[in-house]
Amino acid sequence: MKRFTLALALAMTMLLGAALAVQAIEITSTGSFEFNFGFYANYLLFNSNEGRAPSSTMNGSGHAPDFSQGTEEHFEALQRVRMQLNFVASENVQCVLLFEIGGLEWGTGNGSMVGGGALRTGPGGGGGIGTDGVSISTRRAYIDFNIPNTELMFRVGLQGMDLPAAVAGSPILGNSGSDMAAVLAVYTINDMISIAGFWARPWNTNHPFDAPNHQNDEMDVFGLIVPITVEDVGSFTPYGLFGSLGTNAVMTTSGNFPGLYTNALLTQTFTNRNGLLSHDYMYPWWVGGAVSFTMLDPLIFGMDVVYGGMKGADRMMDRGGWYLAGKAAYKTEWVTPTLIGWWTTGDDSNIYNGSERMPSIDANFNATTFGYNGGDALGRGNNALSNANGYDATTAGTWGVALQLNDISFIEDLTHQFIVAYVGGTNSTRSMRDPRTFNVSWSPYYSNPANILLTTADHLWEVDFNHKYQMYENLAVFCEMGVIDITRSRGPWRAPENRSNDPSFNPAVMKLYNTSTAWKLTFGLQYMF
Repeated sequence: MKRFTLALALAMTMLLGAALAVQAIEITSTGSFEFNFGFYANYLLFNSNEGRAPSSTMNGSGHAPDFSQGTEEHFEALQRVRMQLNFVASENVQCVLLFEIGGLEWGTGNGSMVGGGALRTGPGGGGGIGTDGVSISTRRAYIDFNIPNTELMFRVGLQGMDLPAAVAGSPILGNSGSDMAAVLAVYTINDMISIAGFWARPWNTNHPFDAPNHQNDEMDVFGLIVPITVEDVGSFTPYGLFGSLGTNAVMTTSGNFPGLYTNALLTQTFTNRNGLLSHDYMYPWWVGGAVSFTMLDPLIFGMDVVYGGMKGADRMMDRGGWYLAGKAAYKTEWVTPTLIGWWTTGDDSNIYNGSERMPSIDANFNATTFGYNGGDALGRGNNALSNANGYDATTAGTWGVALQLNDISFIEDLTHQFIVAYVGGTNSTRSMRDPRTFNVSWSPYYSNPANILLTTADHLWEVDFNHKYQMYENLAVFCEMGVIDITRSRGPWRAPENRSNDPSFNPAVMKLYNTSTAWKLTFGLQYMF
């Protein structure tokens, strides 16, 4: 009996000690539940591809994809859950975990869809009957800590790596937070100036070609950011990045780095690409700055200027170009008119001398809410001008202007947004007439026509009309409507010399000039806590 009493007392002591230890950590949570119900027409923008191409006709088959056989659905229901837990030990130490479920498309993503009764894993699992897919993903997991008696802070782990931007998101890093593994150090000099440096590893492909050692198969990025803020005047944030892309990291068919590739490299067969990439690293780099002026508040100005390049062992792998963007906004009681303009360099007439478009890692651009990713809608309701994986900077090789009327409000808790945008191309029409551009199955214009590339003879326009009702403090109801119309010139996109050396080209199914108007109508719920 004495032994039992002693064991019970010891157990209670341990439980009490654990409870006291837990009490020393403050645990808070934030997150969101999001639902989206969308109706779409001609989302992929081409008359000849009312849907996605069958996988059997994609790269590697020796034939161009047959986009006339697609099965694009006109209705989509999705949901997404995000949960962030903050474990705060003190003002000097905290840990953060951010999990995500989704986006789940209702009715799909379970074992019956993949055969053999296996569960679908990853963000798309669990939308079908049974709802038992393995769909939880880790977005962020990091620790923040200060060095004692200094102004130096470190953040280590999986974290968001958005680069500074004053207009409409970063053209380098910033898409959905650009979560990745990194070490970030921030030193605060004074109230005006701080310095941030980081090392990030976006990819480590562990490619089988170099197994078991897995050498030279990763990408590393080093960056320096210097935020400068002057009260009642504005801010200026210069930054620079340098990257190293291992040889074996790009010897892959999965297309992990299209924002860094040139079009000429993508047109090569897998064997040829391996030969080009097997003997050297590739080195991307960027220098830029974000400027905001608030001295004339409520009139606010913003500007982004960036130059970026990519250096490879062969000239055809080189890539380099400019991104310039500006914004002016004037806030009033019932509306905030905002004007956004941008210009980027485009490819010249020879795709085999490299690319004149600025490279990107995980770009973001939110000037509109349908073609670009400035809206609240999930899935196809955002970023129609790029593909689902955000393969390349959607502004690369374009210029444009967007007029936004934001925060329109005549009734309490009900706001509206109206956007009209016009976009033109800066890529040479002559590069499309190069027969080498179209005579292999790896051509980017075959494999991904939905990732819109515009020449100087092409243009598109977009109109968005969005609404949000804040029903309760934490619950909002929204509706987004959008229309996009793209016009491609027949000259560069159907020149006979493009097709003369290409026996796999079928003009009946790949009319890259034959575009059609796309539209969306989405409804959604957002619960934030």
